[in-house]
Amino acid sequence: MDMGSHEVGGDAPLPGDTQVIYLSQEEMITDTSFQVRIEDLLAKMPPSMWTK
Repeated sequence: MDMGSHEVGGDAPLPGDTQVIYLSQEEMITDTSFQVRIEDLLAKMPPSMWTK
């Protein structure tokens, strides 16, 4: 999974849960348990959040 180089939703405001993803990219890379939570959250997000 390589979301780190993408900006989430452009300039759209982010819900609180996705803010954690956006601000914690380093932890995504280093903490596998955190990455599992990220992938679980991503699976619940509408695809429109990741495409422009």
